[in-house]
Amino acid sequence: MSVKFSSDKELGALKPEAKKYKAYDAVESGLYVLITSVKNGQEAGKTFRYDFKFEGKRQTLTLGRYSAMSLAEARNRCRQAKNDIAQGINPALVKQQRKAQAKAEAEAIKQEKEDQGNVLSKVVTDWLSLKSVNLRKATLTKLNGVLNNYILPVLGEKPIKTITQDDLLSVLKTIEDKGYKDTAHTACSRLKEIFSHAMLRNYIEKDVSFGLDKLLKPLIADEREHYAAVTDAEEIADMIQKIDGYLQNHNIDLPISCAMRIYRYLPLRKNELLGLLWKEVDLDNARITISKDRMKIREEFTLPLSEQAVSILRQLDSVRYSDFVFWSTQKNGRPISDVGVKNHFSNAGVPQIKQSLHGWRTTFSSLCNVSGAPYDIVERCLSHKVGNEIERTYNRANYEIPMRRLMQWCADAMDALAEGKEVPALDVSSLYKK
Repeated sequence: MSVKFSSDKELGALKPEAKKYKAYDAVESGLYVLITSVKNGQEAGKTFRYDFKFEGKRQTLTLGRYSAMSLAEARNRCRQAKNDIAQGINPALVKQQRKAQAKAEAEAIKQEKEDQGNVLSKVVTDWLSLKSVNLRKATLTKLNGVLNNYILPVLGEKPIKTITQDDLLSVLKTIEDKGYKDTAHTACSRLKEIFSHAMLRNYIEKDVSFGLDKLLKPLIADEREHYAAVTDAEEIADMIQKIDGYLQNHNIDLPISCAMRIYRYLPLRKNELLGLLWKEVDLDNARITISKDRMKIREEFTLPLSEQAVSILRQLDSVRYSDFVFWSTQKNGRPISDVGVKNHFSNAGVPQIKQSLHGWRTTFSSLCNVSGAPYDIVERCLSHKVGNEIERTYNRANYEIPMRRLMQWCADAMDALAEGKEVPALDVSSLYKK
């Protein structure tokens, strides 16, 4: 005998038995409840169902559990299913489609929330956590400068998935329009790395940085900093005279004016010189020793100082203001920026396209080589690796005297040129005399 119910009260009074059984609705034909007992860890419950035939096949439509659906709602669902069948629509298929659509909408909402959370600054942090492992501190500082000064203030809080190529190009053109073509290309390279990382992380589906460098003004070889250098003696003399005249006629901050003067005497890389620390300077013994973490060669480097270089450093030491030798008067606790030094050199008539900061190393090398200075001594003064690590360690002390004498000769040569005189002859044999 079949079990029937006609109200919520009667349905609620039905209890699970040892075996599952069906209870039929006395009001809506075909609608029934499957009542199950606790078995194999499954919870006892009542589920509304409707059995029907569609295209000759018997099927069952599960409408919902009684705990979550009222009897009235189940009857409405059952009537809708009957209407669908009458119109040639399979209600079970409709349910599957609705379920799939609801799942897709939920996933879309979830993805949208994730996309909104994946702003460029977050992606950059993720990328930097991997990138910074193998970067020198100076390189990382420069990289952060490009990101924090130009890119992140404009696009940092924008979801990376919504950033367009026009957005990126606008930032790069802003840098380019300031006259920093090299910086614009550097920023472009970093953006390409960041967006490539974003592709690998599935943050984006399309890399909008692709081909971005083709939309920037091309860099001509002699505009690149490491190519721009004066090597002719007459041009060196003219350049130094312009710098000295500019410093005499303008009231320039002491750290910058001293940096502009000392560049001709110290063939260091930009970050090694401008980031020089007082703990690396030994004025009494006229030498600087830079730790390996600040050196491109990843080895500690000692460079003897000429009398001219020591004089400039003593002037700075007399008003020591910071741990940095060339301290910034704008940003406490920071060294001067290379941009400020470049601008003053340009104002003096020595633009970067003619003589870059790195180019002073080339000027030193050229002056020494033309005068017949030994190759290995010149290379050591430039902190280039000569020989293997054991040889470099063993010869460090042996080379200090010839390096010191070559640095002094070069400083005297620079002064001679500044005074309109000839470069003094270099007695190579004197470099090695004890």
